[in-house]
Amino acid sequence: MGYYCTRSVMSHGTIDIYANDKVNKFILMVQCKDHKKLGNTAGVKAELRDLVKLAHSSNIIPVYAYKTRLRKTGGRKQQRVRTILADMQTGIDMLTGDDYKHLLTWINN
Repeated sequence: MGYYCTRSVMSHGTIDIYANDKVNKFILMVQCKDHKKLGNTAGVKAELRDLVKLAHSSNIIPVYAYKTRLRKTGGRKQQRVRTILADMQTGIDMLTGDDYKHLLTWINN
């Protein structure tokens, strides 16, 4: 997508990937999760709340990245997987423009 990225290997912190867009001069702070291994949901909510708090500047966007499985269609035997990049300020998927505002409510409950 044209970003200069730095990732935190084996991250156990709030930010897994920093992505810098030099043209528009903003930064993505990304928290990545594998939903097969979520385990402690309260811990995930706390990490996402911290991510949103860290993005205190107008040029920083907190992003929650995860994969979701799509239903099998048309007799397909393989499951399809889709990556979601949800902007945690607006609740919009940065890849498709789909609405994920329910995530904002979920992390604040």
